[in-house]
Amino acid sequence: MKRVLFLSILSLVTLYGRCQVTMESLLKEMVSAESLAKFPSPEFKLLQFSSYDRMSIAAGEPGWFANFDLSNFLRVEKREGRREFVLFDHRGAGAVVRFWMTFAGIHPGEGVMRIYIDGSEIPAVQGSPFELISGGKLAPDPLSSSVSKSYRYDRRGHNLYLPIPYSLNCKITYESEFVKEENAGFGGENVYYNINYREYPAGTKVESFCDKVLKKNSEQIKSVAQKLAGAVERQVFTAGLSKSKVLERGECYSESLPGEGAIGQISIKVENPGSEDFNLNQALRSVVLEISFDGVKRVWSPVGDFFGTGYKISPHRTFFTQVSEDGSMTSLWVMPFREGADVTIRNLAGFPVKMILEISKIEWKWNDRSMHFGASWREYHRLDAGGVKSNADLGEGAFDINYVTLKGKGIYVGDALTLFNSAYAWWGEGDEKIYVDGESFPSHFGTGTEDYYGYAWCRPEKFTDHPFISQPDGSGNLEAGYTVNLRYRSLDKIPFKESLVLNMEVWSWTDAILNYSPVTFYYQLPDHILYKKYSSREFTDPTGSLLSGEEGATKKVVTDRLELVPAIVREGRSEFDQLDFHYRSAGRVSFDRSVGFNTSNKAFVNWSGASAGDTLVVRFYTNENLKEGAIKIGFIKGANFGRFRILLNGKPFGDTFDGSSDTQFVTEVDFGRQTLNKGENQFTFINLGPSHSGQKNSFVGIDYIDFNF
Repeated sequence: MKRVLFLSILSLVTLYGRCQVTMESLLKEMVSAESLAKFPSPEFKLLQFSSYDRMSIAAGEPGWFANFDLSNFLRVEKREGRREFVLFDHRGAGAVVRFWMTFAGIHPGEGVMRIYIDGSEIPAVQGSPFELISGGKLAPDPLSSSVSKSYRYDRRGHNLYLPIPYSLNCKITYESEFVKEENAGFGGENVYYNINYREYPAGTKVESFCDKVLKKNSEQIKSVAQKLAGAVERQVFTAGLSKSKVLERGECYSESLPGEGAIGQISIKVENPGSEDFNLNQALRSVVLEISFDGVKRVWSPVGDFFGTGYKISPHRTFFTQVSEDGSMTSLWVMPFREGADVTIRNLAGFPVKMILEISKIEWKWNDRSMHFGASWREYHRLDAGGVKSNADLGEGAFDINYVTLKGKGIYVGDALTLFNSAYAWWGEGDEKIYVDGESFPSHFGTGTEDYYGYAWCRPEKFTDHPFISQPDGSGNLEAGYTVNLRYRSLDKIPFKESLVLNMEVWSWTDAILNYSPVTFYYQLPDHILYKKYSSREFTDPTGSLLSGEEGATKKVVTDRLELVPAIVREGRSEFDQLDFHYRSAGRVSFDRSVGFNTSNKAFVNWSGASAGDTLVVRFYTNENLKEGAIKIGFIKGANFGRFRILLNGKPFGDTFDGSSDTQFVTEVDFGRQTLNKGENQFTFINLGPSHSGQKNSFVGIDYIDFNF
């Protein structure tokens, strides 16, 4: 690895008087939850540079959902015989506060990154991006880290949260001989990045980043990292109240906190009071937290979503939320009020629940910068993700949905997403688009939902040890299942003076049905209110699937793919991806886009990674006892496809099938007349290995099934 060089530079301007923004002040702000509850001073805009696809120009125009969001730079500069690709160039006072990257292609991340400050031709720091962003050369973990640590290093999401302030200018470049200037994504090294930065008003005095500043703050950097990592216990709970109560169906319990102050910590645990009907998953969604500050309801969310665990207990620890193995859920958001607060737990479940509630009230001196905390939740229920998509078609079929629309003045501080994915394919290719104060084009345009949440490449591995990002459960990322993603903001909070709109693209590679439930967190000055009775019907919903309030919280939660895709077959053709993939002894099932195969719906089911003797059990259901009829199945043939045989309801079904072919195509096999059971039926695919000694893989590919009775 290249040695990191720290080069002190002379500032081009002398700063008279005390700086308003320094690395020290930013580090203190980062670990002060109280600072989030005050409108920033000095004020700033939070903006973003990213590698988003430059064909995305305007909503409603071709290219708005284009997906070549890699190796798109501001320009290429020639310097001393080398090519430097410019990722970031901001003129004026500012600070980089969050830097995310990942790589693909050849020699990923092996180039040289340089950060130039205040117009200097000499970089303040240089090294490989892995060293600088996640390797700990600038700051220790978790200020410099990668997730998930259980996956290969170069394909992780690399995150730098160490602030890099500057008074005049900051430019960040990447030098690599393997990055292509044209046709990026077709060979070469692929670079993906999102950089959040603050833009301060002209005249703001900022102490610029340099080697001297980094060394001067080394002890504070270490202390902040320890606090964020949980090595230094963060505990704001003083004298407070604790209440345990059984809530019957439809019942609620409220606690009032009179006078000036703030909620510093709130903890809730939901338990079974001894009811045979109790369902913890449903209780986490149908028991609701409501909080009013100074007479105005500002928080409405299912308890599980509010604490970042969704509707399953998913233990994790961040700087703002904690969930324990025993089901205890804790929030450390500071929530000020001037005259009083009311906390209500409402049971919307169809059964009684036992709730344990603890609240800490801390001191707070209200002033003209103080803000009320807010949280809102919604679900896009049985959301059709828009069919099979491709980059060549510019993401046709993708669309935007709204996380939240805020009116007035405040700051946006994070969100948590809980979803159930019906497809054996990645659901989150979509980008965030954040509009602040009426922007016609979003000042934040990302490169993928997982990039927004700090990880990369759709990976399902858990990470639960970072202060600002977490994936307590990723089992629904590449297969049908359940996922929870969290992103909380400290220095990368987004101020707004008039409005904020956060939209997220729904961009799944293949057919998918999603239950998609975001909860958002923000602070607003007291005269600015988001909801009228917490109804989201005022927002445009192109999908017709949006639920909020009691309508959403009382819906049955999904824990099995069959609840979204019932795998019921009728006479005629059924896509094989609509059946139930009940069991496999090895390998992976995926819904693959059918480039070159000419499949019936642009995709097929691919069972890969299995060996001779492995089995795949696929279930389907009929509504009536079907008599003899013809069954035909479309199979995939190609270079990587091997031999297999099939059982239908435990009996041999047809001859051994050999999928090997020098060319790739779909071939239909007629299995003659068969009889199905009423209700459940199942195919068992038995892998027989490669077709010949030169073949390494023995994939099994199925496109469709035809029933004609």
